[in-house]
Amino acid sequence: MVNEQPSDRAILVGGAEDIRAALARDASPEAITVLRAGGMVVTNPVFVTEGKAVLQARDVRTHQPAPSGPGTVPSVVRSSALDAVVLEPRVAVPYYGVVSPETAARLDLRPAPTGLLVQLAKYPSEAEADAASAAAAAVYGQPGMPFQAEPGITQGGQWMTWSIVAAAALITFSAAGITTGLSLADARTDHATLAGVGASPRLRRALAGSQALFTSGVGALLGALAGAVPALLLVLSTDMRTAVEVPWLHLLALVVAVPLAGASLAWACTRSGLPLSRRGLA
Repeated sequence: MVNEQPSDRAILVGGAEDIRAALARDASPEAITVLRAGGMVVTNPVFVTEGKAVLQARDVRTHQPAPSGPGTVPSVVRSSALDAVVLEPRVAVPYYGVVSPETAARLDLRPAPTGLLVQLAKYPSEAEADAASAAAAAVYGQPGMPFQAEPGITQGGQWMTWSIVAAAALITFSAAGITTGLSLADARTDHATLAGVGASPRLRRALAGSQALFTSGVGALLGALAGAVPALLLVLSTDMRTAVEVPWLHLLALVVAVPLAGASLAWACTRSGLPLSRRGLA
């Protein structure tokens, strides 16, 4: 792997086997054809413009004005446009794309080992992490090579997320209960009339449950969108998208389970019967 400019991303030099190992998917026939023709397989469509990917070599010792906004950037000393095809990885990897060894030699890229990716079946124990660090040190010939494993959402993070869901559920239940109660009080005369003409006693409970379901459902959905949209914009505008784990179970509980629970509570806590109002005789 080589990197033509200072960055946390790199260009992988290899072929179909390297694509399978790094991107966790087989190279398509189109990708193999592009590689053999001297092109590049890129990991994100944003790197491709009109079927081309541009590789730039920059000299950090000299600078030029930034093309957009104030400041300067390292000067471009070489720019190469390559035919490109997109092959998105199954997991987030820190690579712009893949070129063949022949293309790397033609562009004067000089491959060098910079990292080792391992797909683990489970989170490693401390002894397994030490063994992996020792193996990495043996490969690179340097003692103390760090080994890092992405743990995902920790147990503490799970409790924190469930606490947020519980707080949101409490607020939703309170708002739905107040709204439903006011609605039932306002419609008391109508319910009395319905009861007087023979409506089922369960109708009042059904109306309360449906009102609570609508109120809590709309509130939970709007609240989830209000929280998800800023987070999505933040992820898309930064490199955090390479380490995002969406809490689908928590979102499902917030958007589906909470409204259903609110409707059930409203149905259970509402009286079926309602005494008829006294009417004056003319």
